[in-house]
Amino acid sequence: MEAKSRRRLPETRLGITMKASVAKMEYYCTVNFYPDSADPGEVFIKVAKEGSTVAGFVDALAITISIALQHGVEWDILGNKYLQTIFEPRDDKSSSLIDGIAKTISSIIELRKELLK
Repeated sequence: MEAKSRRRLPETRLGITMKASVAKMEYYCTVNFYPDSADPGEVFIKVAKEGSTVAGFVDALAITISIALQHGVEWDILGNKYLQTIFEPRDDKSSSLIDGIAKTISSIIELRKELLK
């Protein structure tokens, strides 16, 4: 199977950042978009626990999501794989940190769609 070519974002990007938390673990999630669209092309996630193992895994997740998006994988396909994952930390809104991050990314994309109307 041949991989799609990478669609890079322009040097100047438009993004939306949201602060969120799962079980008191705060994080900031930024989604950068392709120009004049609600197509995400890059994700950054900053966990409050700088230098922790969790922060390292979350950073790796964001890089993987960004590369997949730039190679044409739609967010809905990726996001559905992360929803309903169950492990600690979790709370009443999210079944895991990964579930919470996926919901945050989806919320940011929906906000971008609304802003483009």
